Amino acid sequence: MSSVMNDRIPDSVKKLIEEHAGLQKVFRINFVGESAGQPLLSQLAKKFDLDVNVLFGNITELQGTPFGNLIVEFQGSEKEILRALNYIHQQNVNIKEVKAHAS
Repeated sequence: MSSVMNDRIPDSVKKLIEEHAGLQKVFRINFVGESAGQPLLSQLAKKFDLDVNVLFGNITELQGTPFGNLIVEFQGSEKEILRALNYIHQQNVNIKEVKAHAS
């Protein structure tokens, strides 16, 4: 999928992640097909005591199937972040933590 879609994190976002390393939790969420049209971030903000900040996003379509990825910051307690991550996994959406040195 990365060959079809530009999933490189922009330098400005990398710099932001590096500057706030350890103070924030940043994740890459990958959407494929039907999940790309779901209001996942809205649901997270409503269901959990979290603020969700979109740092970068990209969506494209291949043979009628949307593919997308978002780089998001979760602000909240560790407990709420873990609950939100569990919920995301239950929605069959791929999510991975982004570290300051990631691309």
